[in-house]
Amino acid sequence: MSYSGFGLSKTSILKGIQCPKALYLSKNPPAFEIPPDPNREAKFQAGHEVGFLAQQLFPGGTEVPFRVCPLLGRSLKPVNL
Repeated sequence: MSYSGFGLSKTSILKGIQCPKALYLSKNPPAFEIPPDPNREAKFQAGHEVGFLAQQLFPGGTEVPFRVCPLLGRSLKPVNL
């Protein structure tokens, strides 16, 4: 059976095997926007302030960008080699 007519790649097939809901949502994204929430915005602002203070406390440090694993839906931890 060929999946090419469905727009499925090997990656999306694996995503569907691991989490059918993730595959569905990647092919059918919801058509709504998250309404603004003052509490959430305050948390974002506090997080930005902490990040700025950390940069001042550790000058010359390495910033690790936040990345989300699309298959797991959670953040990836940096690996020190």
